[in-house]
Amino acid sequence: MIIFTLIIFVLLAFISFVYLQNKTLSNILGGIFLVLIIANISLMMLNDHNHLGMKEVVENRTVDIVSASPKKGMNMLLYKQVGTKGKENVYIYRTDTNQKKPKHTVAESYVDNKVVKTTDANQLVQKSTYRVYKNDFMRFMFGISGNDHTLIARKNIFYVNKDWLVLSTNQAKVLQKKMKSKTYQAQLKADGKVYVQKAVMAAMMQNPQMTDVQKDRVVKDATKQFQMMKMEELIKSIK
Repeated sequence: MIIFTLIIFVLLAFISFVYLQNKTLSNILGGIFLVLIIANISLMMLNDHNHLGMKEVVENRTVDIVSASPKKGMNMLLYKQVGTKGKENVYIYRTDTNQKKPKHTVAESYVDNKVVKTTDANQLVQKSTYRVYKNDFMRFMFGISGNDHTLIARKNIFYVNKDWLVLSTNQAKVLQKKMKSKTYQAQLKADGKVYVQKAVMAAMMQNPQMTDVQKDRVVKDATKQFQMMKMEELIKSIK
């Protein structure tokens, strides 16, 4: 609305100075409209630079997330490195296992990302701060500028389980290449067999009367421990 009033005051000032024959009245009205024009421009500048008539509101959103990698058993949160300080890294995630195209944060100075390891659900907690108009009158006056509900700050906190990998996209590529190596897989299989056998033998020495069910449990636990151990070693080698 304030732009329209500015246009009206400019036209009235023009008419007052150009078309009014009475010079005294012309100067008085023209002067009044000039003051109103300056006042309008000042209010517009205050709205643009000092956010006149606006306030800040915070909106919270929580969404469940799943691994950025579609490969089963490979839970990971990825990030793409932006710049050298890492403050504007773009994090890549999915909210559904059937989601083909992953979602991502944005590389902006007003966005802050944080990763927290947890034993609870894997979630993204998003805290967004917006600048909005204080009331309908202010929105009516300045809303044409299109700055209502402007995002000024966002904090993304990714809560992921301790077994999740948090890797850069480059690290993920190296990891996937390594995991596809037939030589590495053959060595992994051989080492895993030896590791599990030793675990079973150690368990049987402690309990010679172990049942088949108990042996299966030892095998499963040892297999999981071996996989986690080798994955940690592999991650350390590419970091």
